[in-house]
Amino acid sequence: MNRSVYLSVLFSVLILLSFGCGGDSSESNITASEDQKDRIRDYFFPSDSLNPYIYVYADENRPVDEKFYRIFRLKTKDKNDLIVERYNAEFRITEGFTYDLDDNLSISDHMIVDAQGKKRQAKLTSSSLYPVNEDDEAVFISDFPAHIDSLVGVYKSKKTVEERFDYEIFGEKTKAIKVLDEVTLSFVNPFNEKGSSNTVEIYRVYAKGFGLTEWYTVDQKIHFKLQRILSNEWWKEFAQGPVVKGVTE
Repeated sequence: MNRSVYLSVLFSVLILLSFGCGGDSSESNITASEDQKDRIRDYFFPSDSLNPYIYVYADENRPVDEKFYRIFRLKTKDKNDLIVERYNAEFRITEGFTYDLDDNLSISDHMIVDAQGKKRQAKLTSSSLYPVNEDDEAVFISDFPAHIDSLVGVYKSKKTVEERFDYEIFGEKTKAIKVLDEVTLSFVNPFNEKGSSNTVEIYRVYAKGFGLTEWYTVDQKIHFKLQRILSNEWWKEFAQGPVVKGVTE
């Protein structure tokens, strides 16, 4: 695969897949701030169950193009995390995020799968992938080995809450927030600092009690919506995609 095609494909995968304010420190303001943080956090994926569940998204323009999110809580003596694994229509894993439930949903681990099917653990520079406060600007920066040894891929996401609105999904009325996500994918030669980058703006909708329910580009040429929620039993029975190779540091 030549470099230009690879960059285009990888960029498409990453942008479609895919979680401090100053002021008066009085008791009343602290209470209001905490309340606001809790309400925004409620729009994220549910995390009250240890059983994995599967979200199935399809592109409104190309319904056969599906994305699967496998979501599960990992709670141990030392960890309280929410894992979000992303798969393509062939059930091949493409990316994984570990959200720290005890640290404002910060990302503690980011994994991507390279062109050779190997899992790569990315290096995090900024770990905020979801704006838990309405006035936050969540910035996430991750770098990873690219398809060419001399290049490093850099994935940057900058999210801000645009608005709240009433929303309906699966016949249920709820509340939702619309988040603007500015995504930049770059490939850089660390020796001469030369490279290329692409930026796209994506709107992401998070519904209270559900989490991410849809995302779309500004021109809506790409528009994924949540179509089904499946059990882990279904996943075990039907999602028999190839196993990728082990994590490479």
